[in-house]
This record gives sequence, C-alpha cells and structure tokens, in this order.
Amino acid sequence: NAGIHLLGGSSSNLDIRFGDSDDATAGIIRFNSTDGYMYFGTSDDNGAVEAMRIDSAGNVGIGTSDPDSHLDISGSGAQRLTIQSTDNDSVDIYLQRGSTTDGHGDFSLNNDSGVFKIIGHASSADTNALTISGAGNLGIGGTTSPNHLIDVESGSYATIRAFCTIAPNGSRTGGMLRLGLHQHNDTGSGGSDTQDGDVLGKILFEGQGTDYT
Repeated sequence: NAGIHLLGGSSSNLDIRFGDSDDATAGIIRFNSTDGYMYFGTSDDNGAVEAMRIDSAGNVGIGTSDPDSHLDISGSGAQRLTIQSTDNDSVDIYLQRGSTTDGHGDFSLNNDSGVFKIIGHASSADTNALTISGAGNLGIGGTTSPNHLIDVESGSYATIRAFCTIAPNGSRTGGMLRLGLHQHNDTGSGGSDTQDGDVLGKILFEGQGTDYT
C-alpha cells in the first residue's frame, strides 16, 4: 500500500493546500491535532475559508464549525437542501429505527406527476399515511390518488376529529365537529344497493354533555 503520511506535533495543524498564480491558498484540507477535527476550505478571493468540517465525533458541519448532529447545515438567509434524481425516478428520505424488522418511514416524491407521500412501515407492510397530488389535493389514509382538496379513506370507521380545551381548569368548553362514515350493510351476497334515505354519514356537534346531529 502507498499513501501520503503527514506527521505533526500534538498541537498543530496539518495542511494540504491548493493554489494558483492568483491565489496561493485557493483551497485547503486541514487536520487540527489539538481538537481532532478536519475541515475543507475553498476560496473567497481572499484565501481559503472553511466550507465543511468533520469534528472528532464524526459530525459533519456545512456552514458551521460546531456541528451538534451527524449532519448540521447552517447559513444566513433562506436555506435549501436538494436531492435530485437525474433520470426522473422517485426521491425518498428514509427514516429507520433499529433493525429492518422495526418501524420505519419514508418521505417520498414519486416520479408520477410530482406526487408526495408520507409512508409508515410497521414490521412487514408499508402504510400510506398521507398523499399530496401534483394538483395539491390531500389524501389521508388508504387513498393514494386524491381527487378532491381533502380525501380521507379508511378500511374501517373513518373519523375526522377537532378538539380544543380552553378553560383554565382544563375542562372542555369548545365544540367538536366530527364527520363519520358508516359502511353500508352489503355482504356481497343478498345485500342491496344504496337506497334513498339510507344513512351514509353524519355530522356530530358535541358540546357540554349534549350531542346535536
């Protein structure tokens, strides 16, 4: 094996510098033996300034010399992190807890018309939790192709619930709007189609001990 080996004192900087006729220090890679960090610098026309640092714990800082997480990005003004698929494939941010048998989740931008999804995974199956279509429609639950501003779909009783507690003693004083969907009693053999007058849903206003439908 061959390599370049730089040795210095226990309190020194070990540098690899890059330059040209206009700027003798246009770029730099520095290891600081005192604190055990390494940084990469690029030129701002006045010599190389730090652009990225890897500290002694392995944390990476971009725009910061004191990263406090595995990846710490900092800067003035509006900031943006870009992940791009150059062949128009999907782009995912994958969150994993423990081994592959534990729960994980995805933030996914699909390649079909810019559909954004939040997907949960428990043990063996993915569950589509939220979908935002390219048209801005929001799908919650089982629907992956929302056709309205908000589409909610569930294989069981579906409820949208809003609740507010505002009293100083913590008791409920606000109201609640609940939208419920009741599945029609159709077993697939001998069941009837939806008829006029069938109850398919309800709006429930819940107040202080009294429900109004």
